[in-house]
Amino acid sequence: MTTKQQLDTASSWDKYWQGTQDQSAFSDGGVNHPALQTYWLNFFQELTENSPKSTLNMLDLACGNGALLHLLELSGTADRFNVTCVDTSEAALSAVSEKFPKAQTTLASALDTQLDSHSYDVVVSQFGLEYAGLEAVDEAIRLVTEGGQIRLLLHFKGGAIAGECTRNQQVVDAFMATGFLNAAKALFDTGYAAAQGGDRQAYDAAGKTLSKILPQVEHLIQGAGTLAAADLLEKLYLDVGKIHNNLLKYDPSDVTAWLAQSESECHAYLNRMQSMLDAALDESQFHDVCRRLEQAGLKVAHAGPLLPHDNNRALAWAISTE
Repeated sequence: MTTKQQLDTASSWDKYWQGTQDQSAFSDGGVNHPALQTYWLNFFQELTENSPKSTLNMLDLACGNGALLHLLELSGTADRFNVTCVDTSEAALSAVSEKFPKAQTTLASALDTQLDSHSYDVVVSQFGLEYAGLEAVDEAIRLVTEGGQIRLLLHFKGGAIAGECTRNQQVVDAFMATGFLNAAKALFDTGYAAAQGGDRQAYDAAGKTLSKILPQVEHLIQGAGTLAAADLLEKLYLDVGKIHNNLLKYDPSDVTAWLAQSESECHAYLNRMQSMLDAALDESQFHDVCRRLEQAGLKVAHAGPLLPHDNNRALAWAISTE
C-alpha cells in the first residue's frame, strides 16, 4: 500500500468514526453480529472467573470507537479492568472518551504504540491490528505481560464479512456509475437559474435526465436488501428528493457543498470497503501470525476460523494465547 493509499484509508475511517452510521450486521467492523458478541462476552467472563488478580490491565489495539469496550460493559465485568485504547483516528478516540470516560486513550499506530513493554495482562483487537500489517502482532507481544493473554479477531479473506464488503462496494460503484449526483447537481443548478429568470428548458432537460436515472438507483437500493450500502444510497436518494421539493428554501452554496460532501462520503465508503478487503488474511498469513506468537514463547491455545451458527462461512480468524 502506498503512502497516499494509507492516508486515504486513514481519512476514510476517520470520516466514518465522525458520524457515518452503517447499519448492516457487520457495521462498525463486524461487532453487531451475534456470534462475535458471544465470542467476546464469553471471553471477558471466563477471563475474570479464572484470573486471581482483582484488577486486569487490558489494551485494545486499533480500538475504533470502542466496540469491545461496549461488550466489556455488557459482560458485567468492566469493574475488573483498567483499559487503554489505541487508535490512529482522533475521531474514534474522542468517541471512546465520551462513551467510556474511565478508559485511557492513546493516539498511535498499532505498529508502535510507545507504551511500556509487558504492561498489559490482556491485549485484544477486533478487526483492527491487521490494518497496520502483521508486524503489529510483534507490538502486541511486546506489550503483554509474562503469563498474560493475547486474543485477536482478524479479517478472514473470502469470509462472510469480506463477501459483504465486496457486495457493498459493487453497489456503490454501480451507483456512482449512474451519474445520479452529477444529474442532481445539474437539476439544482438549472432550477436556481430558472428561479432567477433563466432558461426553463435547461431545467426541464435536467429533470428528464435525472428521471431516467432514478429507476436505476431504485433498482440498486432494492437489490442491495439489508446491505449497509442500501441505507447509504436510500438516504442520498431521499435527500435529493427533499431538496428538490423545497429547493428555494435552501441556499445554493449549501446545496453545492452538500453534494460535494455526499460524493466525498461515497468515495470514503468505497475506500473503507477496499481497506477491509486488503486487510483480510489468507490461511498462510494467519499461520504467520501464529508462528510469530509461538516464536516469542507464547503458547497458542486456539487458532482457526470463527464460524457463525447459521452457516459455515467464516466471520473471522480467531487466535488466543494461554
